[in-house]
Amino acid sequence: MTAAARGPSRAVFALACAAVVSALGVASLRPSLASSVHRIKTRDDVYALPPPEELKLATLGYRSAAVDHLWATLLVENGRHWSEKRPFPDLEKYIDAILALEPGFPTLYAYVDTLLVFRPILGTEEDARKAR
Repeated sequence: MTAAARGPSRAVFALACAAVVSALGVASLRPSLASSVHRIKTRDDVYALPPPEELKLATLGYRSAAVDHLWATLLVENGRHWSEKRPFPDLEKYIDAILALEPGFPTLYAYVDTLLVFRPILGTEEDARKAR
């Protein structure tokens, strides 16, 4: 057998070994990384939207779609905070953003009092006044 004939099989074997070693490395590191990411996400929330006035420009005219996305995100994040029994400090920011983009959004008006007053951490009298 010539050296040229043995070359590709050795290269394929070396690549297969490298793939197996890489897969084992990922499998061993993934659980610890996933748990640290979960700890960070439950400790710190990131609100990555600009102020409401700048948000109007950032939607590029697709305000209704942006409001729908913000509403869905608000509900998911509120549910996540509720299930983890931790406060949701960005709730008012989401509400303000939705109202800035679409002041007549009827769904928000139907549920804003529930979102503000019935929080995982007990709502206050000030929250009830905000809902009004």
